[in-house]
Amino acid sequence: GLNVTGKNFGNYIYSTLNGISFEDMNGNGAYDIGEQGLSGKKIKVNGTKSDSAITDGTGNYSIDSLKPGSYTVQQNSTAGWTQTLPTSPSSYSISVVSNSTISNKNFGNFKLAVITGVVYKDLNQNFTRDNNEGGKANWTVKLSGSATDSTRTDSLGNFKLSSLAPGTYLVKQILQPAFDTTQNGSGVTVTIALSGDSIPNIMFGVYQLDTTKFRTYNAVFDMSIPAFEMKYTKKTNTIDPMPNLVTTVENIFYTRKKTKGLAGITLLGYAQPKEFDKTYAWIFYKGSKDLTKLFTFKHDGKAYPIDSLRTTGRKALKLKKAIKASRSKYNNIAFEQGVLFNLNLYASEYGVTPKGFGNLLIDTSTTFVGRQLKGMTLTQLGKLLDSAMTYWQTMGITNDTGYADLNSLIVNIITPINERFAAEYNVSNWYIDTLSVKNKNSYGAKLRGVKTAAEVGIVKYLFTKQSDEESIDFGLDTYVPEEYSLEQNYPNPFNPTTVIRYALYDNSNVTLKVYDVLGREVVTLLDNEVVTAGEHEIEFNAGMISSGVYFYRLTVNDGEFSAMKKMLLLK
Repeated sequence: GLNVTGKNFGNYIYSTLNGISFEDMNGNGAYDIGEQGLSGKKIKVNGTKSDSAITDGTGNYSIDSLKPGSYTVQQNSTAGWTQTLPTSPSSYSISVVSNSTISNKNFGNFKLAVITGVVYKDLNQNFTRDNNEGGKANWTVKLSGSATDSTRTDSLGNFKLSSLAPGTYLVKQILQPAFDTTQNGSGVTVTIALSGDSIPNIMFGVYQLDTTKFRTYNAVFDMSIPAFEMKYTKKTNTIDPMPNLVTTVENIFYTRKKTKGLAGITLLGYAQPKEFDKTYAWIFYKGSKDLTKLFTFKHDGKAYPIDSLRTTGRKALKLKKAIKASRSKYNNIAFEQGVLFNLNLYASEYGVTPKGFGNLLIDTSTTFVGRQLKGMTLTQLGKLLDSAMTYWQTMGITNDTGYADLNSLIVNIITPINERFAAEYNVSNWYIDTLSVKNKNSYGAKLRGVKTAAEVGIVKYLFTKQSDEESIDFGLDTYVPEEYSLEQNYPNPFNPTTVIRYALYDNSNVTLKVYDVLGREVVTLLDNEVVTAGEHEIEFNAGMISSGVYFYRLTVNDGEFSAMKKMLLLK
C-alpha cells in the first residue's frame, strides 16, 4: 500500500536557428530585395552549447539541436569585407526555449572598396599624362572623409587605398618641396556606394617648380665698353682689375675656343661655305672688341634681314659673306636684338650664365614666317631667326609684309626675353672663376642668375633630368616623343640650305639619305648612327647639286620605321 511519488521525467524538444549571410550591396545594413546570399560563410553559436554551420550556395544556414539556454550568434570575419548587419554589437544574443525556431538572424556583408591611381611627372604641364611621363616614387597620398588613411607610391608612382567602407572620401596627394600640381591638384572626391566598388586611374600630375634663375645680356651702354683683362698675381694671390660686363662676354669667346677649338662666333645668320659666301651674309665676330661696336647707341631703326646696307640717299648695297655689324654702319633692331639673343644662348651653353636658357619654351601663342612658336625652345627659335636673317628670300622676308613679320618677332618676343632676364651689372650678380683666371683665362668672370622664367613671362621652364641645355649646334629637345616621325623640311622650297627634323621615342640606329627623282643616292646625312631619344634636326646644304625635286628617307633600326618625304631645291 506504499505510494511512491515525484519520480518525474522532464523532456525538451531541440530548437532550430536559421538565417542568411548576404552581400549588402548598398551598405545600408538591411536585407533588400535583389541582394544575393553569400556561400561558404561560417556562423557560430556559443553558450549553453557550441556549434557552427557553413552557409550553402544561396547563403542560408541552419543550426539544429539547440538546447534551451542563452547563446551568442556571430559570423566569422573575412578579409576584404566589413559586416553591416548586425553592426554594434556585431553578434546576436538569443534565448532558446524548447521546441522553438529562431529565424532571420541575418548577416549583412559589404565588400570593401579599393582606390588606385598614379602620381606622375607632368613634364609639359598639360594636365594629362603623356607616354613619356613617368611616375613619382615615394609620394604620400592621403584619404579623408568617412575614414582617414594614407599610403605611399611605389617605384612607378602607383598607389592603392584599400579596405574602404561605404562613404564619401577626398583623395589627395601631398606635395613635396619645390613642386606644384597640375591634374587633380585639389584632390578627387570619391563616393563608395556599392559593395566591391573599384575606383581606378585617379591621376595626380606634379611638376617641379620654376626655381632656376637665368641671366641675359641686353642693349645697355655697358655692352659698348671693351673688356677689362684681369691679371692674377701669384705673389699676393690677388686678381686685378675687377671684371666689367664685357669681360664676361669675352669669356664666351675664350671658352668656345678652349673647348671646341673654334675662334670667333657667328652671332646671327648661318655661315656659308666658300661657293655660297657671295650669295648670303651673316654676322660674325672674332671677339668682344668688335662686338662692342654694335652697342654704342640704341638701335631705333626698322628690322631688316641681313640683305642690304641701307644708307639714306644711296642705293641699297647687297650684303655678302661675314660682316662685323656696328651701330655706326647699321641701325637695325633685328641686328641688335638678334645678336644679343644668340649671345645669350651661347653664354648659357658655355656656362658663363646659368645653364638651361636654351631649353626654355616659348609660352605665348604667336607665329613667325607661318610657324607657330608656342612650345618651341629658345634654341630652336634662335635657329629659325638665323634662317630668316640669312635665307630671307626663301623665307619670304622680301617686302613690307615680311619686314613687319620680322619686326613683330623682334619687338614682341626676342627683345622682351633679352630685357626681362637682364639686370644692372653690379658686384652682387657677377663672380670671378678664380681657378680659371689662375689657369691663364684673363676673362674668367661669370654672371649669376637673377630671374626665373615664371617671373619673366613669355617663356616657361620645363624641368628635365638633363643637366645641360640643348646644343646650339645640334638642337636636341628635352622631351621624348610618343612615336617615330619624319617632318617636312623647312624652308621648302629652299636654296641651298634646309633643315630636316625627325623624332625618336627611343635610342635608335638612324640612317638618313637624300635621293634624286630616279632613285639614285645623292648624299648620306646619317649612316646607321646611334641617336638618342627625342626630337632632332639636321641641316642639309644642297650647294653642290642642281635645282630639282629630291626625296629624303629616314630609316630607324634597320627598317623598324621608315618614311620618305619630297623637297624642292630652287636656285
